[in-house]
Amino acid sequence: MGEPVALGGVVVNPGDIVADDDGVIVIPPHRAEEALTAVEAIVAREADLDAEVAELRSRIA
Repeated sequence: MGEPVALGGVVVNPGDIVADDDGVIVIPPHRAEEALTAVEAIVAREADLDAEVAELRSRIA
């Protein structure tokens, strides 16, 4: 406990962010802000795509 461990060839250090609802990812704390920015961009793009699909579905319904 409190020591780095290797899982599947990935070293996980104390304080790393390691899981969410969809799976596991290792994010060192010093890269958390970078990861958050990337995730926010992905979420925004997915929302745009969802809106585009909804618009297209409404045209054919």
